[in-house]
Amino acid sequence: MKTNLSCKDIKKFDIFSMLTNEGCKKIIDYAYIRSYRKGQMLFTEGDPRERLYFLLDGYIRLERIDIEGDVHPFNYVKPFQMFPEGGLFQDTNYAHSAVAVTNVNIFYIPAEILESLIKLNSKQMIQVIRHLSSLLIAQELRLQSLQNLDACRRVEQTIAHLGSHLGQETADGILIPCPFTMNDLANFSGTSRETVCHSINGLKAQKVISIHSKLITIHRPDYFTGKESDTSEFLLSSFS
Repeated sequence: MKTNLSCKDIKKFDIFSMLTNEGCKKIIDYAYIRSYRKGQMLFTEGDPRERLYFLLDGYIRLERIDIEGDVHPFNYVKPFQMFPEGGLFQDTNYAHSAVAVTNVNIFYIPAEILESLIKLNSKQMIQVIRHLSSLLIAQELRLQSLQNLDACRRVEQTIAHLGSHLGQETADGILIPCPFTMNDLANFSGTSRETVCHSINGLKAQKVISIHSKLITIHRPDYFTGKESDTSEFLLSSFS
C-alpha cells in the first residue's frame, strides 16, 4: 500500500495533468490514502456525495440499482482515473455505487474542498471541462455501438469497448487486465449468461480472444472492424 503521494502520482490523473508543483502540493495536502479489499463497497447509490475518489491501482465497478432491486454495472474504472466523474459542482448524493473488483489503493479528497480548488484555478477548470467532454463522447459512442444489435453482437461490442477502455498492449494482443466472469459480461452487455458463453466460445474458436484466469486477451482486434460500431475503430486506433 502506498503511504504517501508525489506530484508525479497526481499528474498521472488527466484532470490534474496541467497542475503546477504548487497546485499538486495543495491536492496532496487534502488527500487521504485508503485500501479496499476485493468486493468491498466504496460508496452506495444515494449516499451523501462527500468524497471524490482517485484510483491508484486495481479496478472499480460502477453500478446502479433499478426499482426492482436488480444491479446494473455501467462502467469500470482503471488506475489513474477519478470517480465519480459526473455531478461535479451540483450533485449532493452519489448517483451510483462503486465496488472493488480487485484489491485497490485509492486516495480521496473531500468533494467540497476539491471543487473549491478547481473553481479558483481557471486553467484547471478548463482541463476538467475538457476531460468531462471526452468522457461524455466515449459514453455516447458505447451507447450508439450497442443500439439495434442482436445479443451476440452486443457481447462482441462489449469486449471491444473493454479492450479500448481498459486494454494494455502485449506481445500476444490486447490484454484486458481486469478479471471478468461470464456473469459480469452478461450484466455489462445486457444479455444472458448463455448468450455470453455462446459468443465467447465462438470468438475463442476463431482465435479472436483467449481467456486465462478470467483475463481476456484480444488477439485479433481487426475482427471487430466493420461490426457497425465506432468502438471497434477506436480499439484499433488506441493501439496503432
